[in-house]
Amino acid sequence: MYKQKFRPLLPDCRQIIYNDVDSLNEITKNTAAVIIEPIQGATGFITPKNGYLKLVREKCDEVGALLIFDEIQTCFGRTGNLFGLETYSVTPDILCMAKGMGGGMPIGSFTTSTEKMHSLRRPYVRTYYHFWRSSYSLCSIIGHTL
Repeated sequence: MYKQKFRPLLPDCRQIIYNDVDSLNEITKNTAAVIIEPIQGATGFITPKNGYLKLVREKCDEVGALLIFDEIQTCFGRTGNLFGLETYSVTPDILCMAKGMGGGMPIGSFTTSTEKMHSLRRPYVRTYYHFWRSSYSLCSIIGHTL
């Protein structure tokens, strides 16, 4: 219902059910990426059970899909570790961070390996690898947050 005003949504996107191993069968060779919160925030702070995140990682490796962790809410110590992923010993291909990063200031980050970053580049897409000069003060705040 809440998605209605944003339609049309991206085509061919599917949702898997968190902690449901059978739902991982939705991840196929046609899957480009799986975006998942290591700890589900908006749904009541649901944690992964029975090695679920490791199974997601294995399925993504099996079919060649990127694994993207959305740590918008769980990064920078909000779970007891610097990142929620450390709790479960699963490394994503891409890590998205925000809220806890800026100590209340609006900032976000898309973090990946150099190899993955280069694989995402296309001649027609401009990619920025750096912070703009105007954000030095914001980057300083991140340093103090750590």
